[in-house]
Parts: sequence; structure tokens; C-alpha cells
Amino acid sequence: MNRILSLLLVLALAAGTPILAQTSAAPGAKPATPAAKPTVKPAAKSAAAEPQVPSQSVDPIMLSNQMMVTASERIKAGALPEARKIAEDMVYGHEKITDSAKGLVRTFSSMMGKKLFEDQMKRDGHQEPVIWLQQPIADGFYFMAIIDFQEKKPREALENIQRAIQWDPTRAAFFIERGFLMINQEQPVPLADIAASYLKALELADDPIDFAAALRGLGYVFVEQNDWEGALACYLVSLHFDPQSDAAKKEIDFIKFNQPVVFQKLDAAGAIQALNRRKVPVKIDPIHVQILLKIADELSPTTQSHELKAILKRALLLDPKNEPIKKRLAALK
Repeated sequence: MNRILSLLLVLALAAGTPILAQTSAAPGAKPATPAAKPTVKPAAKSAAAEPQVPSQSVDPIMLSNQMMVTASERIKAGALPEARKIAEDMVYGHEKITDSAKGLVRTFSSMMGKKLFEDQMKRDGHQEPVIWLQQPIADGFYFMAIIDFQEKKPREALENIQRAIQWDPTRAAFFIERGFLMINQEQPVPLADIAASYLKALELADDPIDFAAALRGLGYVFVEQNDWEGALACYLVSLHFDPQSDAAKKEIDFIKFNQPVVFQKLDAAGAIQALNRRKVPVKIDPIHVQILLKIADELSPTTQSHELKAILKRALLLDPKNEPIKKRLAALK
């Protein structure tokens, strides 16, 4: 399977702080806007997007990864015009690519994204074929959103994150970032729209960190709606998925200081019940494990054992009690 360097690793290599992050609130203060957690998994750049034919063959995945690293380094250094030029190169030719009778064209980061989108389309009653274009268009627009936000252009940032979602509608991180950017608009965005973005992120999240980040974002919305029980429930449940989150712990302290009665009445079990009443997911959607197992079934245990192990380990991370997955992994050792 083609796997691309995640932006989380890219940013770690650049040794910078999270680009769209905000500090959490201290007790007695207004809660901070939720920290956005960039964890995108970029798609590969197609050879067709290159202006010249190289004298030697170039690995498109390696080229895409190099662009991601270079762009993040430029952002960290404050060289935003240079970073924007790289992002523009990543989306080169996007305006010429359109959906047609041949299928819907999207730039997923992996086969997981493609199969998830196909499943969503079928559930919605659509039969169009899905074409996976391995060019980092979604990630280029995501970088533009980051740069726009750094340049204090929140409206443009929101427009570009929406473009990123259009090109890859399966990445939870994009919807988390969209919620964050909605909160930071100069013209207020309805809280219902912000909540919808975080709820979509919860639906799409296929790892605990993204799921926790989406819950923290929704917790902020509940605070703004004066739903203190809902907010506390979000933060408490998020700690199950991301126990080391200082942001969640500080927001819990904020609620404890301002709403001590709510804090005293709600424990972990009550938090799950509170979110169930609000129709907020409290666990990662099982569809992600199902799709991972479908991908695993398409891999050869002899010639693709490394990829097969990685897929099964990821599935087991999402469903630790799944005995069939454990047996399949044991058979590969």
C-alpha cells in the first residue's frame, strides 16, 4: 500500500509547536478555543503535475513527502511566501480536474480513505465510481489554510480548509481544523455549524488522538451553549482516548472552578450516558476496523506480509479485544 509521511511527523521533524494550537484556559478564565491537531496523511504527487520530465525516475511519494517537510520548515521559519509557493505547487492543475461520468476524483491519503468514501457513497445511495488521484491537492489546500491563518486571514483559511475537505472528505483532522477555524472567524459562525464539523470528525476519526481532539472541540461548543454537563462529559470521555491531554485536564479544572455542582455529579460512567443522550459518539466507529480488514483480505500473507501486519496491528489498536485479528497476527509471526 502507498503510505505517505503524516503531517504530524513532518511538524515533529520541524520541531515546532502545533501550527493552529491555542493555549487552554486557566480556572476562572474563559475557555480557550480548542487546540487544533494537524494529523493529515498527504497523498502522493502525480507525475502529470510536474512541469518537466526528469532525467531519472522520481518516486512520487518521496517527492510529496519532501514537499511536506520543506513547507513545514518554511512555515516554522516564518518564510510564509516560500511555504505558499510549495503549497501552490502541490495543487498544480487542480482546476482542470473535475468529476465526470467516469467517476468522482478525490485525492485520498491512503486506500483506507478511498474505501471509506466508497462505503459512504453506497450508504447514501450513490453508485458513481471513485477515482483515487495520487496528487497532494488536499494537503496543498490544507497548507494554504495554515498559512492564511498565520497571516491573520481567517476567512481565506476557512475557504482553503473547505477546499481540502472537498478533495479528501474522509480525513477527521480536516474537520477538526475546520471547527477551529470557524471559531476564529471575524464574523461569528453559528455554533450548530461548528458542532456539526466536530461531529463529522468523530464519525471519521480512525485513531484515538483524532477522536479525543474532536471531543475537546465539541466540549468548547457545549461551554459556549452553557451546557456544562455536555462539555464536562466531552472532556472526561476524551481522556479515555488521550489520557495525557493537558488541554482536557485544564478544561475540566475550568468547569470544576466555575460549575462545582456539575463537576461533583458527573463521573466517567455518567459522562458516557450524558453524551449518549446528546447523540454524541463515545467510541470510534466500527466501520474503520471493517474497512481495514477488507484491505487486509486483499493483501498476500507471503509477498505483502509487512503491509498486512501493519494493517492488522492498526485494526487491533481500534478493537483490542478482537480475537480473530489476534489470531491472524499470530499466524504471521
